Amino acid sequence: MNKRIKTGCLFGSFNPIHNGHLMVAEYMASQTDLDGVEFVVSPHSPFKDPDLMSDELHRLEMTRLALEDNPLLSVNDIEYGLGRPSYTIETLTALSIKHPEREYSLIMGSDNLAGMRKWRDWEKILDRYNCYVYLRPGAHPGDLIQHRGVEIFDVPSIHLSSTYIRDTLANGYSTKYLIPGKVRAYIEEHGLYSTNNP
Repeated sequence: MNKRIKTGCLFGSFNPIHNGHLMVAEYMASQTDLDGVEFVVSPHSPFKDPDLMSDELHRLEMTRLALEDNPLLSVNDIEYGLGRPSYTIETLTALSIKHPEREYSLIMGSDNLAGMRKWRDWEKILDRYNCYVYLRPGAHPGDLIQHRGVEIFDVPSIHLSSTYIRDTLANGYSTKYLIPGKVRAYIEEHGLYSTNNP
């Protein structure tokens, strides 16, 4: 039997994708036992204000542009065909059924692990899938760090968020070195994240 492809899933709305996301994914894809990382773009998150979200197709395309030159990273749009809002356990289950040749794991920040008990069927996620957790400054991972399926990584990172990027763009400031050049060009071309256009 062929060995399954170890694939890490980095979930997010990527509103927009930024270099902090890419640093985490590149580390996980190149410095762990994962064979690659898929960015699972969420068209609608149960934890995000939809009024602050850019159009789902714009977010998907920006993510694709950010990853297109890296063979270890790819974009996955499976949640665009699932029910909404999107729940992690449902997406991981759908991925595992669709791609039995892959062994999926979940990539998340320590802040997400600390709040994971709020997630739907969080116990099933931890029982069925390994979790690759990267430490975030000031965010203790909580007691779930002891779970057998959780592995902690001290990933080099920058204090960067999509909220900060949106605010920077809305104020007309430069985002050079904060987001990929192709993403920056796409945002400018489509007039995204200005004060009048989310």
